[in-house]
Amino acid sequence: WPPNEPVEAIFARSDAHLRQAHRSAVEAVSQWSIYDVPRGPEEAPESGETSQFFFNASTGESRWTDPRQCVEFDLRQRHAILCGCIAAH
Repeated sequence: WPPNEPVEAIFARSDAHLRQAHRSAVEAVSQWSIYDVPRGPEEAPESGETSQFFFNASTGESRWTDPRQCVEFDLRQRHAILCGCIAAH
C-alpha cells in the first residue's frame, strides 16, 4: 500500500483479505473427512501415534496428518505478516 494511505484503509483492506482467506480455508477443510484407523499393525502409520486418518473425496487424497494444521498455519502466517506491515506503516 502507498506510504500515505490512512491506517483505517489499511486495516479495512487487511481485514477483507483475512476474511477471504478464512472463507477459503473453511471451504478447503470442509472437503476432508476423518476416519478411525482400522485395528492392526499393517494399517497404522509408521509412528503408530495416530488413531485417525483424513480423506478428501474431491481430490482422492488421504493423509495421516490433520489438514486443518496446514490451513491454520497459513492463516496465522497471513495475520502475522499483515500485523508486521501495519506496525511498520
